[in-house]
Amino acid sequence: MKVLILNSILFTAEKGVLPKVDSIKDCMIYNFALGFRELGHEVTLIAAEEYRPVQAETYDFEILFLKSNLKGLFKVSYFPLHLSLWPVLKKRKDEFDLIISSESFSTSSLIASLIAPSKLLIRQELFLHNRKWFKLPSLFWYNTIVRLFYRNVSIVPCSKRACDFISRYASKVSKTPVEHGIRLRNLTAGISKRNQFIVVSRLVEGKRIDLILPKFARFLSKYPQYASYQLYICGNGDMEEQLKARVKELKLEENVIFTGFMKHDELFTLLSCSKAMLVNSRKELNMVSIPEAISSGTPVITNTVPGNIHYIQDNCLGIVDDNWGEDDLATITENNAFFTANCLNYREQLSNVSAADKIINIFTMSRQGCPR
Repeated sequence: MKVLILNSILFTAEKGVLPKVDSIKDCMIYNFALGFRELGHEVTLIAAEEYRPVQAETYDFEILFLKSNLKGLFKVSYFPLHLSLWPVLKKRKDEFDLIISSESFSTSSLIASLIAPSKLLIRQELFLHNRKWFKLPSLFWYNTIVRLFYRNVSIVPCSKRACDFISRYASKVSKTPVEHGIRLRNLTAGISKRNQFIVVSRLVEGKRIDLILPKFARFLSKYPQYASYQLYICGNGDMEEQLKARVKELKLEENVIFTGFMKHDELFTLLSCSKAMLVNSRKELNMVSIPEAISSGTPVITNTVPGNIHYIQDNCLGIVDDNWGEDDLATITENNAFFTANCLNYREQLSNVSAADKIINIFTMSRQGCPR
């Protein structure tokens, strides 16, 4: 099968500033595409030219970087427009068996729905309306564009929340959520754990790492048997100095370690030997670090904000609680073998190969008129 993936935005832009990277091979959609490649399919990825890496590199499949247009109105960081996508799809639509586009709220999805609706499958990660301009563009798009132009387009949600959201506007929605998938060959699954927790995040205000620190401080104080435990904070961002100052205020200098940015192999090693990964974000979609942690054999303690909490709850892969605190850190520590075993048993379901296989099966069944 020949698969075309439309995914303009390769990395999250902080405050609208596009990141400059040396490689795109660590991004989520690249590893998603590799899942199809590993199943033996031919893959082409289309992304925005503005996300082209600084360094020249070779890829495992064809990648086309398209110029973005009318950037003042169609912001590249969240709603890009590629006018050249129309002639590209017109010319090449017959060579593809499946076109996968990211998000219903996307100009690329609309263009693909007009040119090749029978070959199109949209992956829906968003589960809330975009807040830009008082939600008016988003409300218009879902109530008009989605209802009118996506009537015969298959939509696969990335989470249960995304399923509930998009089902309000579209009819051909799969009831089986499918995540992006993790390349398991890059991950070391850890059974042997050190006395440590880990945060994997950009150090920005919305991640609310500042609220994790006092929870960890209370854990050390309330449970003296765990006084030697450490918290690794992996990532960089504009909140780093404030967080380090907060660590000093809480007298946690001996227990909290800032690693800065880490290469994936180093990060995954540290992740796999941690008792749990901690999440306290204020706003998230599907956090890629959550399946990475679980696939590494590391349970997750999180609030209910991330979109992909459903399988944590359903499979006892950690603790989900908006008010999680020191007692939950103790629970995950005392029952770590149980949670770790659950993560290791579930990890294959989070692979990029599994995600690709599910997508193809859903699309095939949809074409045959079978329930999904």
